[in-house]
Amino acid sequence: MLSWFTIKDLDEHQQNAIFWLQCQTEEKRKQHVLFILARLFKMLCLPYHNPIRHLIVDLIHCLFLSIAHWIVKKLWVNSGKITKTQLEEMEKKVKQIKLPSELKRILNKIATVKGFLGFMTDQ
Repeated sequence: MLSWFTIKDLDEHQQNAIFWLQCQTEEKRKQHVLFILARLFKMLCLPYHNPIRHLIVDLIHCLFLSIAHWIVKKLWVNSGKITKTQLEEMEKKVKQIKLPSELKRILNKIATVKGFLGFMTDQ
């Protein structure tokens, strides 16, 4: 898993953020962020804050990017951490949940692992 991610250099990130501040026009700033993926923000001025090590990936983005599906399929099912029987049991329990009327239905095809593909934020 360590080979999947490349650790970015904090000093380089901070320099890129300062360069964003030095861009003369809004269009140049937009282009900078589009290609360099850095802009200056107040937390970069805090000596203890490291935006590279302290990055939080929230659940909504994980669902939107199908990361939840990938985690269940690749890391749990394919590696044997969860069995087909356990997934079927989870699916039975999900079917028993009674939702408030304002929420849409919960996708419950957990045993096939495909149920995680279509999750929406309210589910």
